[in-house]
Amino acid sequence: MRKFLVILLIILALASAFFIFLDLWEAREPEALTAPEPDAPAAFDQALYERFLEAEEAGDYVEMNAVFDENMSATGVSFFDDGYDPTHGGLIYTYTYSVSGDNGKSLTGNMYIVDKNLDMDAQSVGENDYFAVDRRDASDPEIVVMDSYRANSDVLIRQLCQILLDHEAAHPTKWERTLDSMAAEWAVHNMAYSMDYKIDHSQHVNLNNGDEKTDWFERAAEEFR
Repeated sequence: MRKFLVILLIILALASAFFIFLDLWEAREPEALTAPEPDAPAAFDQALYERFLEAEEAGDYVEMNAVFDENMSATGVSFFDDGYDPTHGGLIYTYTYSVSGDNGKSLTGNMYIVDKNLDMDAQSVGENDYFAVDRRDASDPEIVVMDSYRANSDVLIRQLCQILLDHEAAHPTKWERTLDSMAAEWAVHNMAYSMDYKIDHSQHVNLNNGDEKTDWFERAAEEFR
């Protein structure tokens, strides 16, 4: 009988110990979950990028394109967010516009805002497309719209000027122009071009900071009197 009681007490002790252990286990602090380390974002080759910049400063477009292609083959990540044209050696930002023409039909085209280092002689555009050369890093910051005389409606001119303002907002510099001032300057250039006045100058419009406060219609009256 005594042996049975001893065995029973041992069983009860073990059972009590088990339940105490179970309570302690359930009350323990949960282990902190460690999130897996995210994969490092893909990046371009910094050494190749420095070579690219050196070639750009030297105006060596062949080397620029070779380094650009080498980096893309090695990493698949461009030096630029968008727009680099390895064929012509520069940045091209493409904006699409759509306006109603005089006949009520929609007119759609692109404005290409291009790096000043781009080989402009190698460029071609569609009938409703325009090139604007970005020279906003000049001492008098400017954007030059090439062959601007082709835009012959106020609605279209203002739409293209708005694209320039949107581009500045997305890629800010010290260039400061307003929509009304640019549209007026553009219209006066078109007027001069239609009169064969200083064609080499009037066929393009250079929208620089220094001309922001110019009264363009007063200036036109002085020029053409």
